[in-house]
Amino acid sequence: MNRINVGRVIVGGVVAGVVLFFMLGGLHHKLLMVDWEAWKGSVSGVLQLPPPRHSMKLWLAMSLVAGVTGTWIYAGIRPRFGAGHKTALLAGFLLWLAGPLPGALNALALGVLPHHIIKVALGGELVAFLVSTYIGAAIYKE
Repeated sequence: MNRINVGRVIVGGVVAGVVLFFMLGGLHHKLLMVDWEAWKGSVSGVLQLPPPRHSMKLWLAMSLVAGVTGTWIYAGIRPRFGAGHKTALLAGFLLWLAGPLPGALNALALGVLPHHIIKVALGGELVAFLVSTYIGAAIYKE
């Protein structure tokens, strides 16, 4: 059995993470900005929201971790499912299934976010995770 090319996982994952960061930024900053501002206004007395600069660093770290993880999943399932588009999209879907989806279900269960934000974010995040993992997989070579 072939070994995973860790260097290519990291390179593909970092590229995928940067793509994910910008796609999620567009989703949340452009498409959902009005909803997020309304939500922040309603919880500002209850929650201690971090400064935007700190949030950006955390989102970048999350995106890089997700990018590397998605590329790693692709590298891991590639021998079983074959190299290519379908396997890359499956890896992105698995990453979304294990990350954003449980987080969204948790937010729904706790009632901490408006349903509209969760629904739009989940759909946009699915696209972002599929695209970014696809790009990371395209860079990966054994």
